[in-house]
Amino acid sequence: MNFRMSARTVPSLLLTFVLAFWVSCGNWGWEPVTGDTDPKLNVFGLISTDPSIESFVVVHRTIGLSGPDAIETYDTIWHSDDSYELQLRYESKYVVENATVHVSQGANSWVFTPVTPDPRYTWQISELDLVYKDTTGTFFVLPEQTYTLSISTPDGLTLTGSTRTPPDPVFTHLDALPDTLQLHRNFTIRWKPDPDHNYQITTSGDLYLCGGENEELLLPGDSVWTSQYPWECFENEWDPESAELSIILRAMDENFYGYFYQHQADEFFSFFMGQGGEIPQYGVTGGYGVFGAISRSRITRTAVP
Repeated sequence: MNFRMSARTVPSLLLTFVLAFWVSCGNWGWEPVTGDTDPKLNVFGLISTDPSIESFVVVHRTIGLSGPDAIETYDTIWHSDDSYELQLRYESKYVVENATVHVSQGANSWVFTPVTPDPRYTWQISELDLVYKDTTGTFFVLPEQTYTLSISTPDGLTLTGSTRTPPDPVFTHLDALPDTLQLHRNFTIRWKPDPDHNYQITTSGDLYLCGGENEELLLPGDSVWTSQYPWECFENEWDPESAELSIILRAMDENFYGYFYQHQADEFFSFFMGQGGEIPQYGVTGGYGVFGAISRSRITRTAVP
């Protein structure tokens, strides 16, 4: 069994009720929020068995309700002709640049060090840039193994985490899948069922083909997925003659699935019904965020409209 994710719609009557409630409270419903909580670490850590997706850890901290979220500083840049310029640098108060990050598996342990995508642009480090990775080239993730995370900062913040990598997905009946797929004829993908993990299947081409882009969440125990060619694609006359179609099957551990699917689904009820209000913690203690794992298998086929 599988199902397609669909966007949730908000009933207009409920929105009207919420707005009326705010207005009736006076001052348009706004109330001053005061007080600062003790800072904690907020992390996103991913352990991946797929060599094409590097394992990494993003380390942030919570900040108070008052004050700026970034600090402006200036660096002096000297040139070969002894001239110089002052360059403005923004240091995000969310980003933790000096954390000690350890990832362990059994008796083995690796130090993850901070890395920016391009060292030429370190003048502006944002929460989307700085990540911690293994830079020794010795961290090779294995399926069905437990990995632990340990983070500490010079100002005394700590966080620990644990995740277990899912088994690698196994495609089956590949001899029944043609070398060339005609997208307007639905094709079927099969794999070995896994009763313990949620899967996700995606298809995409190196060139755009109408009907070639798919993404679907699968339930534990599912073992078959069939494409559906959109009706509007029959009217498309601008597709290339062929494309290389990647078919990716991804297995998620309970932490990854809980954070990106269960938690996001619960956001609707938490906002309107008052259920929840807690910052998510999936696989981590001592702070917030998620420490999860994925495994991935991929096959390719030539696709034509």
